[in-house]
Amino acid sequence: VSLVSFSGSNLLGRTGHLGEAARELQRIFTEAAMTGSRNDEQSTNDNETRVTLLFLDEAEALVSTTILGTTLAILLDQMNESNKHSAGPQQDWSHLVVVAATNRTDTIPDYLRRPGRLDREIPLSPPNAKERTKILEALLFAVKTTIVYEASSDSEDQQQRQKQLSEFSSACVGYVPADLSALVRLATVMFCSEQTPEPKATSRQSWNVFLDCLYRARKDVGASALRDAALKAPPATTWDDIAGDPGNAKTALRQAIEWPRTHAAAFEALGLIPPRGILLYGPPGCAKTTLARAAAGASGVAFLSLSPAEVYASSYVGEAEAVVRRAFSLARSAAPCVLFFDEIDSIIGVEGGSNSSGHGMARGSSAEARVLSTFLNEMDGIDNAGSSSSLAADGVLVLAATNRPWTLDAALLRPGRFDKIIHVPPPDEVGRRSILELETRFWPSNENGETIDLDLLASHEWTGDMTGAEIVGACREAAQAALREALLLVDSSNCMSSAVDKIQITQQHLQDALRQVQPLLSDRTIVEEFLSFEGDRG
Repeated sequence: VSLVSFSGSNLLGRTGHLGEAARELQRIFTEAAMTGSRNDEQSTNDNETRVTLLFLDEAEALVSTTILGTTLAILLDQMNESNKHSAGPQQDWSHLVVVAATNRTDTIPDYLRRPGRLDREIPLSPPNAKERTKILEALLFAVKTTIVYEASSDSEDQQQRQKQLSEFSSACVGYVPADLSALVRLATVMFCSEQTPEPKATSRQSWNVFLDCLYRARKDVGASALRDAALKAPPATTWDDIAGDPGNAKTALRQAIEWPRTHAAAFEALGLIPPRGILLYGPPGCAKTTLARAAAGASGVAFLSLSPAEVYASSYVGEAEAVVRRAFSLARSAAPCVLFFDEIDSIIGVEGGSNSSGHGMARGSSAEARVLSTFLNEMDGIDNAGSSSSLAADGVLVLAATNRPWTLDAALLRPGRFDKIIHVPPPDEVGRRSILELETRFWPSNENGETIDLDLLASHEWTGDMTGAEIVGACREAAQAALREALLLVDSSNCMSSAVDKIQITQQHLQDALRQVQPLLSDRTIVEEFLSFEGDRG
């Protein structure tokens, strides 16, 4: 097989004129076909057919204008006809196979993406953690230094290196092979520049130094799959950032995400399939979004979040569905990834209007119906059959949060889509105390030794109907009130000390802040709607 390759951007750069670019494209096709024909004539084996592989890199540049896109379509049609009738009047292009590459499939028009032109589409996803480890092993072996994978009689040392390399590759979420190659090159430069003239360091010491260089190089070499503004590296949020566990929601979410990984053998033996979708529902301010971020952060995977404002940002027909499709495509390209839909009730509602309780805006518009259909198709496209990982087989776990689960279409709530539905209730007394303790842990001690009675403030009398967000807001308001008092004290006394030294946050500050809160759940209608939804689900 002969290879002829060119780049779409280079073609446009060389010619500078669309007519010349179209003629140059035709010349490249013709010469590539002639190369295959010559190879076939020179072959000594009558049963052997030599072909030419024409590789079009950066194909999106070729279709950036109508002239080039149309020319490419005509050339592909001629090639297809030649393959069917190589003895026909067309130029013999039966020895030519065209492969196009792009990292922006949405820019390739549909008239090219059909049988007879570009017949097949093969997605190339970034490597997963195991594949990244294999790539790093090959790259490190090619470095040809004494720091990695040299022969060693110490099997424990080799196992330790393998474990450390696996941990490093797990942290490189979204890195493609080119990123890993650049990372190893930079780490090698760092290692060589920091080496002392004394070559007496042991292999283990050298490896530890090089491993440190790898981690430092990772700060300068970004992940190509995460360069899209919508995608984010694994969040810094952890499970410890969420105080309490009301209703065991945090425990249920951790089990749904972590058990398929930590108990993979048991899942496989029992034929259990990890959930492809998890729905978090509960009143506003109960840490549903924080739980989703903690799930991604604890798993060390990429995080992609979509809100209703982002989905319906454009008023053009079809744009909302395109946003949803692109989100799933991005998540798959950055797999493993958590794809989070915040306020999904405002993105996808029930068909045919509001619910029986009268809450929720009327649904069923053509735009929302199309978005719902697109979402269901994409969810059904997540195949996790036989997967033993914490995410689906294609590496995407869909998380969604809603304050109004009764407005969601029943098709979403069935197994196979949102397999796990978790209620995130308001914090109980233990949870409220944990939130208060978490928010006040960095507050300065009072000079008079006064302490804040968290047990009293966590009681039903003070915070009984409050959500976690309302308690956090009250704590911050108390801190700001104390800061205002400290600033006034510094200004009035004309002293040189900092206002930070004068801050004294007292029990009174917190009580005053809590009195100003109007608890959302004091409206019993909201509580009754959630109770009704739970009753309907059984």
